[in-house]
Amino acid sequence: MNLFGFVGNNSINMVDLLGLKDYSEQETSDILNKARCEMDNTRWPWSLSKMADEHGSGAKYDYKVNAEFDTFVVNGRKLVSDQFGNFIAGYQGDNAGLFGYSGVRIAGWWFDYVESKARHIPFDWDADSVPDINAGRDLLRQQQYQERCRQHAIDQMQRDLIQQMNSRRNHVDLP
Repeated sequence: MNLFGFVGNNSINMVDLLGLKDYSEQETSDILNKARCEMDNTRWPWSLSKMADEHGSGAKYDYKVNAEFDTFVVNGRKLVSDQFGNFIAGYQGDNAGLFGYSGVRIAGWWFDYVESKARHIPFDWDADSVPDINAGRDLLRQQQYQERCRQHAIDQMQRDLIQQMNSRRNHVDLP
């Protein structure tokens, strides 16, 4: 049992009296990869239902409730729990297609409306969440683009190799 795990094995320089988690960039990336794999294996229209089930109040990816004071790191940027919840919603939502991303935005408006009524604060159409939702969407699109470029390069190398093999086969001198 690691008695100093709660402070990242650095009990001299770090103190965590509340048992909060400061997720590293790799740990955050692992969470995003798992979320992406879950959506990759869920087809539309069931992906929309999955989004609603996993991102609702208190659900699996509701970090504002489940990990209220934890922090996450994405591309060097530290996000607090509600920012990361919005980020992963945009990330997964875009993977579910246009309706997934639209659903994330509509759900954000709904939660913002309910919160504004409960806390007696102005309703702002979820404006504070949009940058994080869009950042999640943009990261997913960047990753998908890089994957397509890698796949294109692999496909091109295979075509070139086949062409070279065929060329050699056609130039072999037979006795």
